[in-house]
Amino acid sequence: MATGRTSFSEGTGVSASLGLDRAVGRSGAILGAVANRLDIEDLKQRLLRHDLYERLTGVGAVRAFMEVHVFAVWDFLSLLKALQQRFTCVEVPWIPRGDPEIRRMINQIVLDEESDVGPSGAAASHLELYLDAMRTVGANVRPIESFLKELESGNSVEEALAHVAAPVAVSDFVGSTLRFVGGPSHELAAAFAYGREELIPPMFVQVVAQLAEPSAEAWEPFRYYLQRHIERDDEVHAPLARKLVARLCASDAQLWSEAQAAARASLQARLALWDYVSATIATG
Repeated sequence: MATGRTSFSEGTGVSASLGLDRAVGRSGAILGAVANRLDIEDLKQRLLRHDLYERLTGVGAVRAFMEVHVFAVWDFLSLLKALQQRFTCVEVPWIPRGDPEIRRMINQIVLDEESDVGPSGAAASHLELYLDAMRTVGANVRPIESFLKELESGNSVEEALAHVAAPVAVSDFVGSTLRFVGGPSHELAAAFAYGREELIPPMFVQVVAQLAEPSAEAWEPFRYYLQRHIERDDEVHAPLARKLVARLCASDAQLWSEAQAAARASLQARLALWDYVSATIATG
């Protein structure tokens, strides 16, 4: 299946440095071992074969998808920032904290996710790119914008979700993410690597394929967002995230078992969210 893949990293200033690329390359043997440690293929296949993708055939369906998925885009960034807080120093005065290679891996992903380059060349987070795409195609951004304002006002995530009347499926999904944020580091990293980063590239390939027909100019910002994720996550972020899990679990069988449980829980939460979106589109 052709995806029209284009390299957006050339000239953007956000591509991985030569040193980082070499670090990822040196970890090839580790990543191969990691792939065999976690029993998650059944859940990944259920997600990749989900009937949701077949329903993304019309403008209304894709808008409905975006209006729910945007909350997952937001909480993905929260998951990433939790990793950054856990493994790097974000306080003043600054002191060197933890493993320098882990710091570099996480900060590289943060650079892309929090201040990537948009279609116009201006810097933007992936959430901001997504919101711009939603506005362009006429999707409803009021719930997510109201949610963000609630957070800015000092309300908790749970309070903010309640105030904007978020669907139960969205609240459950965000709640699962927050449980990882408060949990052990190797479980947090596993949820990030296997429930988010590793899954995003093949999952979004299917969404891009569904958008091939309605090729109106209005959909280009969303296609750019999806293609950008495919470009960065597949080639840079996913290998880094898996390497992070490998470094944290090392040869400890108990840690790997707990990482697997976290990865499976994250994938199951995504399945539940996809079930909800699919049902909403089918009955809408």
